[in-house]
Amino acid sequence: MQLSKRGQRTVSIPLDFWWDPETNLIHLGSRDPDPDAAGFRSDVSFDSARQNGHPRLYRLLANALRSKGAPAPVKDDE
Repeated sequence: MQLSKRGQRTVSIPLDFWWDPETNLIHLGSRDPDPDAAGFRSDVSFDSARQNGHPRLYRLLANALRSKGAPAPVKDDE
């Protein structure tokens, strides 16, 4: 894992994220090139009642997907 230019408390890792239209979840996965680093995969829901619910983060990620022309949830569905 590489330290960012901001200092010792911040790291930069490659992070992929994508929307699954079947579940309406946005998935996140790290691709750290360091073989000793632990990668992760998680998902975010718009539904705040769910354990993985985080409406603000969901909207931010959905907007980022849209801005790059990737499949994303329809704004009204958020």
